[in-house]
Amino acid sequence: MKTWLALCALLGVAASPCMAQTIAKDETTINNYIRNGHLVGDCVTIDFAYDADLSGKKLDAVQKRLLAKGVSQAKLNTLIVQAEAQGDSYDFSAEMNDAIQPDDMAASLKAMQAVFGTLQNRCDALAADPDFANVITRAGYQLTNGPKSYLGQTLYQAQTGNPHKYVMAGMMYSAGVTPDPDHVLEFNAYMAGAEAGDASSADLLASNYLGGVGTTENDVQAEKWAVIADNLGSSDALPLVDERITPAQKTQGQALAQAWLKAHGR
Repeated sequence: MKTWLALCALLGVAASPCMAQTIAKDETTINNYIRNGHLVGDCVTIDFAYDADLSGKKLDAVQKRLLAKGVSQAKLNTLIVQAEAQGDSYDFSAEMNDAIQPDDMAASLKAMQAVFGTLQNRCDALAADPDFANVITRAGYQLTNGPKSYLGQTLYQAQTGNPHKYVMAGMMYSAGVTPDPDHVLEFNAYMAGAEAGDASSADLLASNYLGGVGTTENDVQAEKWAVIADNLGSSDALPLVDERITPAQKTQGQALAQAWLKAHGR
């Protein structure tokens, strides 16, 4: 208590108002930490880093300061309970699920892009809040110069160890979240995923070759990637391709597929 009285004196502020101001500031900090506890977890899902140890130490230090200023443990407990009751109810996963419209993939993906943008803005604000200095920081995709968007992060994840994400990227290009449909980029995304060994990407790539979507129609390449997809564990395209192509095209495509599988140790 004497330390805080000495600080007030140095600042040339009357002890009682000064003490009230410092108490109010610390109470606000506690409220801020606890109210945003759920939001912090959502921010981590879009590549913000959270230092739980530092967070705990900061919160503990604030509580100790309040007790040292004469705030009772009972009042402190009440502050925490009130903050928990005021907690941010935003739920990123629930919002993303709500964005899905089973009968309209394009609308779903555009809505998901919008939900991502909302969370991005909230997390940016949290990272800039002095109370969360060094507790909430940018990591992964957030440190790149890429657009802060669901598509951008999806591509980043695909390129940094999760090739299955190319499927989502291709679907987003197809749906027109860029904002217009771009089937060449869709095709390129599936190709990147397929070359990285993702079964679903290979399956979709075969379908694009079969229908000439984003590329020139090529039945031999369709067979190649359908066979590869089947070997990797996804067989939706193979029967569709096989019922349409000639025996000669099937033989060529299978030979290409076997060469690819051998080269990739499959």
